[in-house]
Amino acid sequence: MAGPSGCAVGTKSCAGACVDTTAPATGCGAASCTPCDLAHASAACDVAGACSVGHCASGWGDCDGKGSNGCEVDLTTSTAHCGACGVACGTTEACIGGQCQDAAQAATAAWLGKQQGGFCLTEPGSLVNVCTEGSDADGWFCIDDNWMHVYAGGIAVDVGIDWDGKDTQGNLLDMGGDCGLHRATLRLTPSDGGAVQLTASGPGAATVTASIAPGRHLFSWRVTASASALWVDGVKVGVSVGSG
Repeated sequence: MAGPSGCAVGTKSCAGACVDTTAPATGCGAASCTPCDLAHASAACDVAGACSVGHCASGWGDCDGKGSNGCEVDLTTSTAHCGACGVACGTTEACIGGQCQDAAQAATAAWLGKQQGGFCLTEPGSLVNVCTEGSDADGWFCIDDNWMHVYAGGIAVDVGIDWDGKDTQGNLLDMGGDCGLHRATLRLTPSDGGAVQLTASGPGAATVTASIAPGRHLFSWRVTASASALWVDGVKVGVSVGSG
């Protein structure tokens, strides 16, 4: 039995030929012969003859069930559909690579991954001269703005490292001190239990210690004349009080 186009039922005319209405390449059962084109998906034809999702591309999901808009959700970044449709992250989490992770730590990792500038030390025991003569009002205490932010009553230093785990002892940063008792030291030290600790020293006896593992880390050390606080990978690990 032929249809209005002269083609058999279940087919339609496209470019002078009768084609199957279950073929996505010619628009399934639509009146036109425009190929199905769905975002992040391979196309199929549903029982009504409309373009629908056959398979989603890797990392994408058809979470609203609407075949017309393809696979609309990026499962690697969506906090409402993380890794799979309907899997929601917590209020303090972010979806990174299809897995729910602590948002603060994920942000730190993302920041470290994009850093291309700043100072890079590759030789153990080497130093970078971040001070130029006359760059400070006193002429003797200075540090590059890439390392330090000065705020009311103190300083803040952010240091990112990629630690291979081989060298387990030594200073990561030693900023000395000035007449305002601003100083900051970050040092790796093996502990009695075998773990390697990061010890951050500020004014006087103000120190904070945290165990770290090899890999990429961001240390934020904020110092005033009487107290210090340390963040490791976006997480505040301790506060210490002391005076110079």
